[in-house]
Amino acid sequence: MTKKDYELIATSIREAREVVARESGNNAEVLGGANAGFYELAKILSARFFEQNPRFDDNRWMTATEVLHN
Repeated sequence: MTKKDYELIATSIREAREVVARESGNNAEVLGGANAGFYELAKILSARFFEQNPRFDDNRWMTATEVLHN
């Protein structure tokens, strides 16, 4: 995969989180559950990306997906 591919996926995760926030009316309970799901998705993808590329940077990836931020 290329940097462009990783960026596309990270952007898609961020956009999905924004949709959940908007559609839920920023309901904290919904956002907490959704964020937990997006976090797990990002970590699973990170592990797969690392398998393909041992230089893959998990911290940079998680920051790009913004799943650590509420």
